[in-house]
Amino acid sequence: HRTEADTFEFSMLRSTQLLICFACLWCSAASKENVGNAKIEIVGDEDKQKKSSENSELLGNLANHLKSLLNDDVLDDTETSDAEDGSEPQEDSLGELLKEAAGKRNSDDIYQAIDLYSRASEENSPAALNALGEIFLRGEFGVEPDFEKALSFFKRAALLGDTAAQHNLALAHGAGLGTSQDTPLALVHEYFSSIGQSIPAQMAMGYRHMFGYAVPKSCQAAANYYQEVARKVIHEIDGSILLNVNFVRLSDENQRNAPLEEDQGVIHYLKENADHGDPYAQVQMARLQFHGARGVPENPQQAANYFQQAAAQGNAAAMSHLGHMHMTGYGVPQNNETAFEYFKQAAENGDASARNGLGYMYLHGIGVERDTSKAWQEFLIAANSGYADAQYHIGNMYYEGIGMNRPDYSKAIEYYSLAGSNGHTPALFNYAQMNFYGKGTIKSCLMALRLFKTVSERGSWAQSLSDAHKSFLRGDMEHSFMLYARMAEEGFEVAQSNAGWLLDQEYGYYEKNRRDLSFRYFSLSAEQGNADSQRTLGDHYYFNDVPDNKAGTYHSVQSPEAPGSTEASSLPSDKPSEPVSGIPEAEANLEHFVSAAHHYSIASKSHNSQASFNLGYMHQFGIGIAHDFHIAKRYYDDSLKQNPDAFLPVALALIGLRIHEFCENYFPSISSKLFRSVETSSSASSSNDIPSPNVASSIFQGMTEIIPLPLRSLENMILLLAVVGLISILAYRLRIRRGLWNV
Repeated sequence: HRTEADTFEFSMLRSTQLLICFACLWCSAASKENVGNAKIEIVGDEDKQKKSSENSELLGNLANHLKSLLNDDVLDDTETSDAEDGSEPQEDSLGELLKEAAGKRNSDDIYQAIDLYSRASEENSPAALNALGEIFLRGEFGVEPDFEKALSFFKRAALLGDTAAQHNLALAHGAGLGTSQDTPLALVHEYFSSIGQSIPAQMAMGYRHMFGYAVPKSCQAAANYYQEVARKVIHEIDGSILLNVNFVRLSDENQRNAPLEEDQGVIHYLKENADHGDPYAQVQMARLQFHGARGVPENPQQAANYFQQAAAQGNAAAMSHLGHMHMTGYGVPQNNETAFEYFKQAAENGDASARNGLGYMYLHGIGVERDTSKAWQEFLIAANSGYADAQYHIGNMYYEGIGMNRPDYSKAIEYYSLAGSNGHTPALFNYAQMNFYGKGTIKSCLMALRLFKTVSERGSWAQSLSDAHKSFLRGDMEHSFMLYARMAEEGFEVAQSNAGWLLDQEYGYYEKNRRDLSFRYFSLSAEQGNADSQRTLGDHYYFNDVPDNKAGTYHSVQSPEAPGSTEASSLPSDKPSEPVSGIPEAEANLEHFVSAAHHYSIASKSHNSQASFNLGYMHQFGIGIAHDFHIAKRYYDDSLKQNPDAFLPVALALIGLRIHEFCENYFPSISSKLFRSVETSSSASSSNDIPSPNVASSIFQGMTEIIPLPLRSLENMILLLAVVGLISILAYRLRIRRGLWNV
């Protein structure tokens, strides 16, 4: 209970926070738009690094000023003191303690890890404080989530300069996870975390600038954030294509329940066949052991053994793998001559990877005399076979002008595009660079931004998607949701849709703002082009399951407007005497039906079968859009085209449509009772197959007068129609058998 003076002081404090926050953000957008000419290269130049250092020093001073302002409001009771004896903590012993704690945490011995982290936190270790915060925020390995305790740990770590803790605070305050939503405070933490080179924070800031979520919308600023992260991805990976990340969609039942590790029976079968001399099984087992994939431990020596056995039987893929292993010295002794011989034998057997290996050796003079002409020939053969790494190398040769009179940027970008479409990460990065700086193509910030974002989401940090799915499969819903929620804030669309799905199913998060967060994540996912999320938003609007003020969303979802709209005041005042099971009530807000049709329309254009079916239903009964049987049939037909498995529900819906149309045309009095509609005075063009808002509105109120209560839901009506249809078919066949057709 504050006095008037306290309230004024508090208001001034928050105003100062906002001013500093948005000053920093505008500074960010402006500075990131001032990009000079640059070559296409992976590492930045010294001037850029110097400028970044100067910006960091300036913003560091701002951060210190902000801390002093927030002393009573944000940092309450989180200041930490030095050790009582005033001595510095022993870094070596602290490092060993943190290493041991991390080992316990990774081995699921979570309570021992908490004890070790707690001991380290007593020495003011930011890493330990942040780790404790994450454990209690996510509820790792059965620990009861405690948001208040987690935020306390994050605040202490953030004060000590821990960028991960700053990002976690931004997550909590930005989404309102376990605390009240405070977007300005979230942006302050996110921004300072990003200038501390936190990759998740840089991605989050790039994502916000990309869509203008509470920050200035700026393609240039967003592209610069994502470009920095993309450079780190290129530095991180050692090879052409990053190992597959598990982009599982929980809304898909087949993907949702698919195990991350290969079934032990399949592994046993492969191993047994490999041991009995099957070259195909030997190559498969060797690949699993080489990469340590699908639950098989990484073992390059054993992989080389299987490859050698398969190569002895003339398997070209095994020879090519052995060539790469001998050239790099991974799992076998490094030997360029042996590598060249394996590549040559495999190439003679038509292996594109081996052709690429030969081209690489000729290009760089590894084990052979450098010959760019032979390198070009080998790369071209492999590239024409669709091998991405060879396409990438040809792109590099065109860009650098190797083996030709001058560089050819247009050809370079063509091959980068080809390689990128085949999943080659460095090629995608170079393709983005050329679009960003306008080399070989028209300068396109938007195209570059999309490509930088794609590359950024292929780093090792994307492994958290697999971790979240693992937690889901073992039933640890709290941990799964928090991982998805964190990655949702960083712009991963699949994480946004999965977080929304978990909340819709009431998994993993049980606070009072669960419904708001679900709507928020589906909105973010839909904004990035997810048709199923668009359809889900339509469902939320249709059934009036929308947050009252759309709290928690970055921006309000606006309904489209059309000329000749019908105002809500023109709706009829009569209402059904009782609600109809499974069908929205007549008094539901018309705007929700209009918004539902809008989202269904967007999803339908992206070939979402369920959305098309729902539009057909809404047109059939005139729910929020034009009452038109012809358009309804077209949407039902589209639903079947988009998904052949929808044959049965579409067939039943078409039967119901024909009965509805027949009754309305020939027995209007019966139709008014079976399909009683309430229409406004406006009309809509029946030739327009796109749902238009605020036009003729018809609300299906149900069969309250002549149909018993158990049959009033849509599902039961479809079942009733199906039974009637089957009886009609049986009667028809019976008449034919008895020769009564002409009677």
